[in-house]
Amino acid sequence: MTLVLGLLACAIALSLVARWFRVPYPIALVLGGLALGFMPDLPRVGIDPALTLSLILPPILYQAAIFTSWRDFRANWRPIAILAISLVLVTAAAVAVVVKLLIPGMPWAVAFVLGAIVSPSDAVAATAVMRHLNIPRRIITIIEGESLLNDAAGLVLYKFALVAVLTGMFSLPAAIGEFALVGLGGVALGAAAGWVSVQIQRVIADPPSEITLSLGLPFAVFLAAEEAHVSAVVAVVAAGLVRGWYSPQTFSAQTRIQAHTVWDIVVFLINIVVFILIGLELPRALDALTAQSPLTLVGWAAAVSATVIVVRFVWVFRATYLEGLVFRQIRREGRRPKLSSVVVVAWSGMRGVVSLVIALALPLNTQQGDPFPYRELVIFLSYAVILVTLVLQGLTLGPLIRLLRVGADSDERAEERVARTKTIHAAMVEIERRCALADGDIPHAVAKTIREDYAHRLRDVEVRYGDQESGATPGPLRDIRLSAIAAARRRLWKLRRDGEIGDEVMLRIQRELDLEEVRLG
Repeated sequence: MTLVLGLLACAIALSLVARWFRVPYPIALVLGGLALGFMPDLPRVGIDPALTLSLILPPILYQAAIFTSWRDFRANWRPIAILAISLVLVTAAAVAVVVKLLIPGMPWAVAFVLGAIVSPSDAVAATAVMRHLNIPRRIITIIEGESLLNDAAGLVLYKFALVAVLTGMFSLPAAIGEFALVGLGGVALGAAAGWVSVQIQRVIADPPSEITLSLGLPFAVFLAAEEAHVSAVVAVVAAGLVRGWYSPQTFSAQTRIQAHTVWDIVVFLINIVVFILIGLELPRALDALTAQSPLTLVGWAAAVSATVIVVRFVWVFRATYLEGLVFRQIRREGRRPKLSSVVVVAWSGMRGVVSLVIALALPLNTQQGDPFPYRELVIFLSYAVILVTLVLQGLTLGPLIRLLRVGADSDERAEERVARTKTIHAAMVEIERRCALADGDIPHAVAKTIREDYAHRLRDVEVRYGDQESGATPGPLRDIRLSAIAAARRRLWKLRRDGEIGDEVMLRIQRELDLEEVRLG
């Protein structure tokens, strides 16, 4: 117990250091995991691979899906699909070929397992850097959408490669057919589960119960999909997408604020646990690789990492300039894609926690009872790719963006201005309606205070976004303010539903409205 608390304290300290130096916390955690691997007399911790995926993966995928913007996702579906599906397959194949050339004794199936593990990228580090730099929202959308879908594609590919290793049998036509079947089945099951949970959510109206339901849903969907023999990963993503679309209308303001905090803490703790586990697993893997010289291991790690980085660059530039697909929507507007934007997307292929989880989930034995071939080497190379991409690309992405002078995103700021202006107008209309219905029951001073407050907000919307007044509010004033907030929120949802604003703007303003409502009590 003391060891666990000590490790958690170290991980939290690393994340605080990362925040202090404005470095994405996954970089600090991966370096901390590396340090754990070289600590002397570190106790060995038994990890059950069968439980790793079902306990760690569902909440990570669910949180990523629930905060995905449907509008932005639809607008950029083509580049996202190219990066999330075809690039995953090409990367996995390229890594398998390189590893097979370097290590001829490794079976092809095991080489493809390694390729599947390191093929999906992780958007956490990339977006953490980008959000501080205010780059075009389209770039962040593509990278986040790619990360969501390529997790599913990589995990499905991993499953088929793993079956080939465990059973010694593989049929490409059968695998393609099963891929389509389990994928569609996962979409159907996840979407149905998400819809049912939304209906339950509408009648609960109790924050602790609502948050508990949201925490349990990804695990329930994952296990149900496993029992139904469909893609559990796709099912969890589908459930999260459905819940994310309906959550603004089904959650109360208090629940949204609490749930957002709870989920941030849960996913943060999961990241800490995963990096600690891989740190504890590294000594075992390194002990099994003593037959290879350190120089050879470093050379293999460098070759695989370089393959992952170079393949992404080649694929992004090929798709952009040879097919014109990654930024086709820009071409429709009559503008050629900027080279700086293409370079940023190509350099944002960091690997992260999902790859670590898959590596930890590798079985110890095949179905014949033999040790899983090259398991320790696969874990070592997977960690090496994560380390190289997170540290090298994660630390240089910010300077690269500044060097290339990637422009700020004026579209999102314009959307936010429209949203704030229209929601304030909706609130003012509701105030006048309530005052008219009161027919003199509301004191003139109260009505004047509310009108002046919202008029001031309207004048101030283009220059600053200040804190709302706090403290106790008299009854009539409180009721009118709550009605105004509700009207503003309804208008905000309509703007999102009509496609005038994106989810990023909607969530930001909705949180401000929620905080104001909670302050009113």
